Amino acid sequence: MQHISNLISVVTLSLLLGALSPAFAQEQAAAEPSPMEQASALYAEGDWAGAAEIFRSISEAEPENGAAFFGLGRALYDSRQVDPALEAYVKALQLDFQPALTVIQLARGHAAKGEDDKALEWLGKAAQLGPSMYQSIIGVEEFRRLESNETFQAIIAAVKPCNSPAYHLLDFWVGTWDVGSADGSQRAGKNTIVKILDGCAIIENWTGVSGSEGKSLFYFDDAEQTWKQIWMTDTQSIKEKHMIARADNGAVRFQGEIRQGDGSRLLDRTTLAPVSDGRVRQVIEQSRDGGETWQMTFDAVYVRTNTDG
Repeated sequence: MQHISNLISVVTLSLLLGALSPAFAQEQAAAEPSPMEQASALYAEGDWAGAAEIFRSISEAEPENGAAFFGLGRALYDSRQVDPALEAYVKALQLDFQPALTVIQLARGHAAKGEDDKALEWLGKAAQLGPSMYQSIIGVEEFRRLESNETFQAIIAAVKPCNSPAYHLLDFWVGTWDVGSADGSQRAGKNTIVKILDGCAIIENWTGVSGSEGKSLFYFDDAEQTWKQIWMTDTQSIKEKHMIARADNGAVRFQGEIRQGDGSRLLDRTTLAPVSDGRVRQVIEQSRDGGETWQMTFDAVYVRTNTDG
């Protein structure tokens, strides 16, 4: 009887393991890294030859796998096998894998070979993808030799963020200014207008004759395709405006709302206009009737200081 009991236990255990084995096998399979993961891990460890071998096997077995061709290109390039790397990148691009990354890699490869014309051709294609390519191009070691090339400089200008004409609408106002009344009878203060963040924004630094201070941040909202302003003073006066108009002579107008203590709102607008002799006129107006009528609150002329060059 004991023998029969042991036999039943063995059979029961065998049946239990048999029932569990498919799930166990699936768990083990899930825990195993995929070939792509194995190749990527080898690449990250600096084993480029090992990574290239696996990426090549994948690309041969899966000829539509653009990621495998791109990975093969990277591994070969870092192994200093530039020509086969370029072939792999071309295949990745044909499969439409990460065009922005791939065209840069193609440009790097040709630049590394001293094939400047081909490198610039690929960089030109990168430029067509827009300003997002700037960081992928600037400072890349293979491109340093091209920095004095006129075509390369034109490409950089084309992809440089905040370099489109829209970002230059307020250039006439940039500088250091003495500010006085429009009739010249009294001085209002001084203002320094500075481009910051490589031309992506503008800071206004105002100091009135009384010593009061105010600052504005002007920035171009790409999504809304308009300039916006945030103004704040040392008395916590705050205004937010956006550009609502631009004239042929370069004048611009910003407008926003100011909430009053009683809950009502008044419109507030600023007009900046270039005038003769490089001067700028600034007019600030407010409306309490929704824009039907306007009352001028500030009218001044900006004259560049001697320190402004």
